[in-house]
Amino acid sequence: KRVLVFFLMVRRPPRSTLFPYTTLFRSHKIKNIVLAGMQTQMCLEATTRAAYDYGFNCTVVGDACATRDLKYGDNVIKAKDVHNATLASLSGYYARVVTTEQLLKEYTEK
Repeated sequence: KRVLVFFLMVRRPPRSTLFPYTTLFRSHKIKNIVLAGMQTQMCLEATTRAAYDYGFNCTVVGDACATRDLKYGDNVIKAKDVHNATLASLSGYYARVVTTEQLLKEYTEK
């Protein structure tokens, strides 16, 4: 039986947003977590890495995540570059990164 848990991160948490739910997930034998949200390089990335560290299989829905331009010194890093770099760093090791279309197809087939 497949179980889908979906987090939508919309603000910066004081710590990983996964932590309070870990025991609950394990008690229900949830092993696979699907994540999406705002900001890609903040809440989404932190929660994905924490979930992986706690032993969960993570799927990130890349086109259901977003961020904003960042400024570092005199440099402006475009949101698209921040977003893509974060997904690239998560992909393959911490998570499987898919599109919304891929996810829906995967969960509606059979």
